[in-house]
Amino acid sequence: MFVEALESVEAMRAANEVMAACGTVSMANMIEGGRTPLLDASAHQDSAVHLKAHGISNGFQGRMLDFEAYNALVTLDGIRGRQAELEG
Repeated sequence: MFVEALESVEAMRAANEVMAACGTVSMANMIEGGRTPLLDASAHQDSAVHLKAHGISNGFQGRMLDFEAYNALVTLDGIRGRQAELEG
């Protein structure tokens, strides 16, 4: 899955945690001049250390979105509505 143009560190963490909870690996896709904040490797250390030690994201729930909240964040209902219009 590719998550486009996350605009904050919090959004990057939330997307990363959702993907990890789904068993999907992730990486930060940052480019100069893009919307996603440019971070150095040390900014990713806390979650990487936890995942390496535990193999799961338990303990990070306070920084994670559940599936419903993620769907709201990405406006999935709107996307599905538009898709239905196009298929209509």
